[in-house]
Amino acid sequence: MISEYGQPVEATFELVGEGSNFTLVFKADGGSGKNRLNRDYGRGLEILIRRLSSISASLNGAYLDSSFAQELEPEKRRVGPAEKIFLTDVDARDLCSRIRREAASLKVPGARKAQDKTGKSGVNQTRRLRLDLSTPAAYDVSTLHAYLENGFGGNIEPMQMAPGETTAGFTRWLEMLRTGEQVGKETWYFATHNVRVKIGPRLVNGVPIARFAEGRRGKDWIVEINPPRSPKREDGLSTIAIDPLKRRWLLRQGTLHENQLSERIDGDRFRDLTGLKSVHLSDRERPWYAVEMIDFAAAKPLGTLEFVARCALARSGGSSLPAVEVELFGAPEIAQSYIIPGSETSEREVRRKQGEVWEALESLAREKGGELRKPRHARGYEVDGLLHLKSRSVLIEIKTTTTAADIYTGVGQLLLYRQIIPMLVDAELVLLLPGDVAKIFVDALSSHDIRILTYRLDSDRRCNVGWPAATLQHLGLL
Repeated sequence: MISEYGQPVEATFELVGEGSNFTLVFKADGGSGKNRLNRDYGRGLEILIRRLSSISASLNGAYLDSSFAQELEPEKRRVGPAEKIFLTDVDARDLCSRIRREAASLKVPGARKAQDKTGKSGVNQTRRLRLDLSTPAAYDVSTLHAYLENGFGGNIEPMQMAPGETTAGFTRWLEMLRTGEQVGKETWYFATHNVRVKIGPRLVNGVPIARFAEGRRGKDWIVEINPPRSPKREDGLSTIAIDPLKRRWLLRQGTLHENQLSERIDGDRFRDLTGLKSVHLSDRERPWYAVEMIDFAAAKPLGTLEFVARCALARSGGSSLPAVEVELFGAPEIAQSYIIPGSETSEREVRRKQGEVWEALESLAREKGGELRKPRHARGYEVDGLLHLKSRSVLIEIKTTTTAADIYTGVGQLLLYRQIIPMLVDAELVLLLPGDVAKIFVDALSSHDIRILTYRLDSDRRCNVGWPAATLQHLGLL
């Protein structure tokens, strides 16, 4: 691993998974002398937790994963928090200390009595661990592994312009842009950011230009990202650069030309309105901003979409519209199950229960002439559903259990979203649960104008959602 300061860290891990669900196996500190493995166990574990926190990952469970421990049932070798936690909500150092202490104290039948590096027996806090993780955004496993191993902070600077990589770099980037939903000739749409890209037909040095806008159709272009006419010079607005880890990046200068959406925006004003931080490009005077990492990148152009969304923010109202108030829309929920690949544990299938409920509700809304959408805040907060039906707007949070933790979380989300996303100010608030809860909860939330409604999800048949009459009547879906 590499620390945030570019120093090597002797800690080793494996990562498997796809989409938003991953399993990380952190290797034990073992051996001695030149054969010692994971010498920086403690430091490496803390770096991993901090980097996972930076992408808003959740820890679904931590487990002792030594060979003898693998023979135990998961709950008997679980360490750390007993329930899923959001890593942004905890102190990384305290969490690592807790996991290591509990792993050290866990007695495993058949295992030799451990001895730590100080010679004390039975208190080994450097044992092999398995972390089950989920992320709010989908990642390619190689991309996430590269980030966890190297970080993206100081390690990407300073960059060097790479004129010889211009054609290949832009060609690879255009391939990423073509992973969206095709809505026209050489036109793709990304619902996660409500962004559309039109590729070509104009060429620069044989490579198509790319123009970006909001929505599925229209001609109000937010920003163009085009290959430079003279790759060796700085007078083009875009370039391909290479970081110290030999990864190629697409960079763009912070200039938005005057058009029908806004006046010209550049310099410090671009930085302030977008909230973006420039990168250091060696031997260059102008500020440059990272658009996309091309090597080891996720299949979808997530960096590009975020860059375009920030440019849209800058064009949409200047200083009168702070960065925290941008409104975007997320992707529809997915109902299909997914596979957690087998490593030391058996492969298993997991249902996307929330997605099943969302799809059923979206279908009902369409049948009644309504619409269910997913407003998304620029900082990453995403609403489960905003139901528009006739003149009503209902903000809905879907939970898959009736535990106190889910109720607390759902209530907090409803109140927070209505405050930070302007379009939700007048929306009714609904917490959608898979069953009835105590009257004390119903009355307490009613005093805050939050209505609890219920659904029924068949435990054996996927996508078979039942709706009580009271739920349908309140939502206007009868």
